[in-house]
Amino acid sequence: MQTLIQAEHLHFSWGLTGSTAGSDWFRDLNLSLQGGHLYGLLGRNGAGKTTLIKLLCGLLHPTAGVARYVPLDAVMGERKPEALTEVVFVAESSELPPLPVERFGHYAGALYPRYEHARYLDILRALEVPSHARMQTLSFGQRRKAHIAFALATDARLVFLDEPTNGLDIAAQILLRKLLIAQLAPHRSFVVSTHHVREFENVLDEIIVLDCGRVLAHERMDTLQAQVDYSDLENWYARLIGIDKAEIPKVVS
Repeated sequence: MQTLIQAEHLHFSWGLTGSTAGSDWFRDLNLSLQGGHLYGLLGRNGAGKTTLIKLLCGLLHPTAGVARYVPLDAVMGERKPEALTEVVFVAESSELPPLPVERFGHYAGALYPRYEHARYLDILRALEVPSHARMQTLSFGQRRKAHIAFALATDARLVFLDEPTNGLDIAAQILLRKLLIAQLAPHRSFVVSTHHVREFENVLDEIIVLDCGRVLAHERMDTLQAQVDYSDLENWYARLIGIDKAEIPKVVS
């Protein structure tokens, strides 16, 4: 499989270069994302999952190091148009323009050379989103589905989904997982940042765990499942970050 994104010695700080260590977020982080994979991005609240996604998409500039879109040898922080058309980020909370859902596809699809409007409409129908409705009249969950449908229709090589099942009912969650599998291809990958590991365990190819400014683990799911002591992804994750041994306070009557 072809390497799509390569993060090399990535440092990031919310302060100025050379500021106090307390403001550092990532330190010498290295990560490679290949084509044809469905990645799960896990970590505690505040571990930097969304920050990492923004660095990989070129929405934030690293303090040092680079995130490189390998097929074009393009540094994402330089925001070259030809590289930006190959990544889509569906944030946990996105402000979409007050357009009819179908028109939004035409409007935003012009930025992506392989965008297919027919595919967008097909995915909208599968997710039961009314294409004639205006974005601002839809519920939070319906807007999320419309944004995801658009991201899949762009045929961008990397689609980042931040907590994609928030606001979705159970039926929509099932459909989303099926859509991700159906839309996966050797030239493209999906990265799902989520706390809901059970929802995606059976569809993920690889797991990336962030902790304290570093990649704590980057494992293939089939390798994990072959381990003698593996029961499920949630318990593996709990052992990895040490919360399986955490003492839970008892209620004193």
